[in-house]
Amino acid sequence: MNKGRKTTLEERIEIVAFCIEHCKDHGLTVEKYGVSYQQIYSWVRKYEEKRVEGLADRRGKAKPEEALTEADRLRMENKILQAKLKDIEMENKLLKKTERIGRWRLVSGVRNEEKYLAIQYMNEAEHYPIQKLCNAVHIARSAYYKWLHRTPSHSQQVN
Repeated sequence: MNKGRKTTLEERIEIVAFCIEHCKDHGLTVEKYGVSYQQIYSWVRKYEEKRVEGLADRRGKAKPEEALTEADRLRMENKILQAKLKDIEMENKLLKKTERIGRWRLVSGVRNEEKYLAIQYMNEAEHYPIQKLCNAVHIARSAYYKWLHRTPSHSQQVN
């Protein structure tokens, strides 16, 4: 299925105006602007109902703060605070794990290996996202993956 092209609000207004000026000739509008018949039909209908506000793309946009009730606002704030708490708990667990692994006195010679091992453990055991784990210990995600897919040196293979 073809997705079509993206249009700005100004383009939609121009397309709808052209279609209405030409007695709602959707076929001619499709040829001129390269937008699907169904999309033009939908924009014209929305324009006739709500004028220019109907043509605005509101996908993914939250309600304005003024339109929320007190309960909705508190629910939204609670959700944000719970997400922050979860991130802080993840970071705390990761730092504790990094400290415990650091006590082993790793002899592999790889810098930050305790951080890499902690990230690997937390991802496998707790299913935390690698990007957040890397950000928490100030490691580039690419550096973690480079460490993960490394080939051990000859001296590491012997030991």
